[in-house]
Amino acid sequence: RFTWHSSSEWICQSLSVCHQCWLLLARVAQRSQPKKLAAYMRKMVDYIIFTLPPDPTSQLNITILRLRDLVWKYKLFPVERLVLYMVLHGYEGRDAQNCLLLLQCLLVSSQELRQQTSSLVKEVPADYWSQPEWNQKHAAYLSQFPESFQPEVPGIGSPSKPPAMPMYFGNLSLRFLPVLDLVLQRLLEVPDMAAQSLETLLELYGPLYKFHDHPIALLFSTLHYYEWTLAEHPGWKKKLVATIAGANQAVHPLTWYFTAEFCEYLSSPKGESWKPQRSYYLTLVDRLVKGLQPLNSSVPTCDWRFSEFSGPLLCSLHCCLLELLALPLPGRVVAQELVEALYSKADSCQEEHLLLSWVNALGLVFSSLPESFRSALTEEILQILGNPQLIASSLPSLPGSSRPGCLLSLMHAYWHHTNVGTLASLPHWLQTVVRPMLKHEEGLLYVCHLVGPLLQRLHTEKPRVLIDIVKQVYLLLQSVDKQLEGHMQHSDIICDFLYHIKYMHIGDLAREDIDKVVSTLHMPLHVRLRFLVPTSTDLPSNPAPSQQPHRPLPAQPSSEPMQT
Repeated sequence: RFTWHSSSEWICQSLSVCHQCWLLLARVAQRSQPKKLAAYMRKMVDYIIFTLPPDPTSQLNITILRLRDLVWKYKLFPVERLVLYMVLHGYEGRDAQNCLLLLQCLLVSSQELRQQTSSLVKEVPADYWSQPEWNQKHAAYLSQFPESFQPEVPGIGSPSKPPAMPMYFGNLSLRFLPVLDLVLQRLLEVPDMAAQSLETLLELYGPLYKFHDHPIALLFSTLHYYEWTLAEHPGWKKKLVATIAGANQAVHPLTWYFTAEFCEYLSSPKGESWKPQRSYYLTLVDRLVKGLQPLNSSVPTCDWRFSEFSGPLLCSLHCCLLELLALPLPGRVVAQELVEALYSKADSCQEEHLLLSWVNALGLVFSSLPESFRSALTEEILQILGNPQLIASSLPSLPGSSRPGCLLSLMHAYWHHTNVGTLASLPHWLQTVVRPMLKHEEGLLYVCHLVGPLLQRLHTEKPRVLIDIVKQVYLLLQSVDKQLEGHMQHSDIICDFLYHIKYMHIGDLAREDIDKVVSTLHMPLHVRLRFLVPTSTDLPSNPAPSQQPHRPLPAQPSSEPMQT
């Protein structure tokens, strides 16, 4: 009688012996319970990967053949569960490469899995749930590729088991599809293996993505998370988007998701470079602005009950974000082109509400893109802060259609749509980046315009960040006052803003820090801000309550009738 430990050790040792031992292994595993069988599978996979030599070519072929027998001939381990464990285990170093190499050989050499997936893609439409003959087609497919959830080992000694329950709704190909998502993402974590296996797996199993529930959301999350890896390999991004999004062209063609120029880039030959012009970004953002408007007839429609998005607004936003992430350019360059497109639209736009729609759309875009895209906004702010003449010329009309005004509106929209975690890094940015380079009064006014609309949201959601931002504003005022030696032209506006912050948001929460800064300011500012932290000499002298003259109360009118 085998115990759990002894039988699992024997299973691992049987990997390097003859075929008869493998048959005996299958018979032993057949008598095991499903929970122990899963434990045997995990230990067997670990043994295979940890014992592969540095050059595993010869041993790998034998191992793949025996694994295929266990999966397809004896049906001991479901292929989707075996692949899922190999992906999620988290091997490192050489073991990770061995795991992906074993995974690639197993999936490429599995003729049974390839036949089932190709047959399903060929015979079943993407919207199979709406087909009246779906049950008949699925039953015919299962009769051609029957499934079994219990081991089938020939020979004597096989325990009698009841027949398996029939299947009605699922099959192996549909169960393997979410596992394939993890396989592709795991390959991107090891670029050396992705260069060999990514395109091969996409060519073999890419058509299966016509049945995926969320193809656009999958592409967006993959390109967003692996942005730094894919930035060095734009061909991988192109292959992923063209294969996964193009697998369902019978229902939704590529032009349903993307612009015409981007579709031409996806269909271009491999290795061909593309650098979009300014007109492309104008078309892309204009398409998004129209998609965000309710009841817009220019947006493609479908039955949103069976779509991965709940409506055309989310669909337009995700498609635009995916298209920007898939461009063969660095994120900083794409963000700069988007900002320049906003400037061009502001110069030619005559309707203010249309320009505000563009600003709101770009705010949504930047709040959903990775950090490399958002860094272009901070660089643009620093360029404007370094040009006091440009700020001075646009101060009377802020926010407006000028470059500082457009950027100011864009930053307000971006900070309005972004999460609080992004705003938590704002005090550090003001301290380390803005304060060393801010030398003039116009830049300080521009910073006040930037952080002013954030105060109410931070007062409600993140008071600690609000206090830190206010402290940095006072330190910026101290730095500018020191540079200008107290000669400031807009001191009244700045002081009104600081009094507003005190009486509407923070009160005396930062009293000590404010007192330290105000005491070092030159006399004009010091006099204006002396009531922020009042001392005993600044308080008005009122007489004591006991010394105040007594005023008799006025006589109350009587409600009784007058006696005559």
